[in-house]
Amino acid sequence: MHAAHSNNIGNSFPGPVAGEKLFPATDLVWGGGRALVERLVTDPPAGALYCLNLRVLSELVHSALKTLPTPYYAVKANSHPCILEEMARLGLTRFDIASLEELTAVQAILPDATCAFMNPIKSVQEIRTAHHLGVNAFALDSMAEMERLLKALPESSRCTFLVRIAVNQADAAYNMSGKFGATREESVALLRQLAAHGVATGITFHVGSQCLDPSAYDKAITEASRILKAAATPLTVLDVGGGFPARHRHTLSHLEWYGKAIRKALDRHKVTFGPALTVQSEPGRCLVAHAGSVAVQIKARKQNLLVLSDGRHGLLSDLWWMHGLHPMRRILCHTGHPPDRTTTGNPYSLFQLAGPTCDSHDFFPGPYSLPHDMAEGDWLEIGCLGAYCLELATRFNGYGSHQFMTVTPPNDHNHPADPENI
Repeated sequence: MHAAHSNNIGNSFPGPVAGEKLFPATDLVWGGGRALVERLVTDPPAGALYCLNLRVLSELVHSALKTLPTPYYAVKANSHPCILEEMARLGLTRFDIASLEELTAVQAILPDATCAFMNPIKSVQEIRTAHHLGVNAFALDSMAEMERLLKALPESSRCTFLVRIAVNQADAAYNMSGKFGATREESVALLRQLAAHGVATGITFHVGSQCLDPSAYDKAITEASRILKAAATPLTVLDVGGGFPARHRHTLSHLEWYGKAIRKALDRHKVTFGPALTVQSEPGRCLVAHAGSVAVQIKARKQNLLVLSDGRHGLLSDLWWMHGLHPMRRILCHTGHPPDRTTTGNPYSLFQLAGPTCDSHDFFPGPYSLPHDMAEGDWLEIGCLGAYCLELATRFNGYGSHQFMTVTPPNDHNHPADPENI
């Protein structure tokens, strides 16, 4: 296995208004369509039903493979075996792992996968085990981690160690700068120490999750160039990390914009980085978020508060982090029939949502624009939940049970996953 493969690559969150059509300008369909409705009618879950749209997943993966530098899928976003199998089938065979459990999950599906251990803090035993299982690329952001790597891997000349540098994350919806990242001075010292030990070195960074400004990658690459100039050491790999955004409501960023920003920055700093540089990326959320949706039932309505059969501690944790961004729609009425979409004039109201637990923070203020006559027993489908929700689900208070299904609608933008054709 190799650390990477060569690649020739030289904020505002407005709230909705009542009656607004969610996802007004996206070219990506979402949801489970008629198959999901039929499943809810014939085999309704006690809690929630997670639906993976394989057609959308395929579109997202192909877009990343075409646009981003050598993608390593960030397994933490969604490690479900079905996701990993589809990634491999679609030709994405490189993975960013953060633990031995994630490595095991990947290799159970694809034994020959190329994996990079990008968690900057690992035990000596974790490093040794991962290397024994074929991993040759490891991230670090401190002298202590460098010492653990050198201790665990006396033959480290066969590996690549990537220094994770601290960068500005002001353009991200979810800032991740508090835990990882070496300062400029620390990064220079690490690169020099690694070069003195004869280790192939790389630089990596993370601009923050759901980054809304492609220029953030330009700024981070510029910082990496400054550090490399100061260190005056060779560089084998530049890993531009993750943070590429999912297409949430009013977040219509295209991966092409990010790939273009990365290419321009690399071209501007090509003298510093040199001609033999390998460039890679770690897309996670942007590959899977739009492919997953969750169906939940309304347990009760208290004025304009809808209490759901699942919540923050189950599959809906992303709603808590990303306020008011997820598209949603009623897909099945308490009568057992889909909403009548042939009629017009059904007014919308603004709602707040709550999960079923006794945690007062199991609450989503939104507001969310939904039909004014939402009632107990209705089913909602909530979109853009393909990332992290399965990973973070718990059984707190005894809730959180869910079922899993996949759909493969026709490759047609008027297929049943389109909300107007349910």
